[in-house]
Amino acid sequence: MQGEKKQLTAGAKFRRILLCMLGSAICGTIIGILLIVFYPEKDKTSNKPAYSVADNGYSGNSTQKLVSPIVLDDTLHTVAEEAQKTVVTVMSMVGQETVLGPQTATGIGSGVIYSMDQAEVCIMTNAHVIEGATKVYLYFDPGISIPAEVQGTDVDADLAVIKVQVKDIPEDKLKEMQPAEWGDSDALRTGDVCMVVGCPYSMEFEDSVTLGIIGGTEREISYDGKTMTVMQTDAAINPGNSGGAVVDKEGHLIGISSAKVQMDSVEGICFFIPAAAAKPVLDELVKKGSIDHPSLGIDSFDIISEAMAEIYEVPVGLIIYEISPGTKAYAAGLQTSDIITEIDGTPIHELSDLDTILDSHKIGDVVELTVVRGPDYDHTFAVKLELVSSKGQEEGSGSFFENP
Repeated sequence: MQGEKKQLTAGAKFRRILLCMLGSAICGTIIGILLIVFYPEKDKTSNKPAYSVADNGYSGNSTQKLVSPIVLDDTLHTVAEEAQKTVVTVMSMVGQETVLGPQTATGIGSGVIYSMDQAEVCIMTNAHVIEGATKVYLYFDPGISIPAEVQGTDVDADLAVIKVQVKDIPEDKLKEMQPAEWGDSDALRTGDVCMVVGCPYSMEFEDSVTLGIIGGTEREISYDGKTMTVMQTDAAINPGNSGGAVVDKEGHLIGISSAKVQMDSVEGICFFIPAAAAKPVLDELVKKGSIDHPSLGIDSFDIISEAMAEIYEVPVGLIIYEISPGTKAYAAGLQTSDIITEIDGTPIHELSDLDTILDSHKIGDVVELTVVRGPDYDHTFAVKLELVSSKGQEEGSGSFFENP
């Protein structure tokens, strides 16, 4: 039996890996649904935190059991009132396939006013708030919503800009709106007071305000195949808060609400994108509508984990599922079923390893890939590859399998 396994070709191994990963994904989905249906109140036993974006009322915890011991004063009331003028409620319409056929789901999120002039209002939010939306609106009151246009998105930074026409905004609502004033998130220290403004859980809770402190200034989290450096707070960030404002005690914008730890046993660990990191991206989206990131130019790939590598006797790394003729990656000699184990000498064990490497380069840079190929994946060679624009590429969370 051992000798027969050794005779498997690279193609056979590739097919077995592909089928195994696809089967695991399907089984995982079925088991997850059954657990949700039959054991909705069970505590999670895993000690590994699961990060959940708080975009539309479908994810994250909805209660905040712990309250920070912050002494309130009259200035915070004024700060809250001014911050509320900079935040709007974003409503997205997303198509979904159900057992009853195609249906349209309504999601909610928040947004912060980037700029206003006599013609239009630009609003910043999270990319995941409008992801997959067929239509986007600003919601004001029951029966009062206006269409919004997507100006641009950057999935890697989880940021987006939408805009609405001033003529479409009810006059009384327009008078209550104002652009946010940027603060200095680089100056924040652990223990500083912050305030979160947005529309958590339901549209009836728009303009909600929660208060907390900065719990950490540099936290690295991963979700949806992306790795991000964010700031931590215990101010409640719930589904619907995503894209809303995080302000300091002077009311200056210090961040964009983004995610929280999703575990029944955990409360008060929430995250926001710091203003210093968000502003350059948002400035570029407003001007150009998109941002170029360096890319390998491979259509579809995923990670071979250490466990998968041991089972199928293949290396750990990025396995290529699809590569298009005519691309630089194809011209460099890369093929389907190749496994990239290193880039510029750095081992690739997770998608975050790839993100870190690409973030340190620019489009047009040449990197050296260590590639493994052959019937038994025993042929190792180097490939020089020029990095290309990420526009039009489907990498990371857009690869063949979606990483949690």
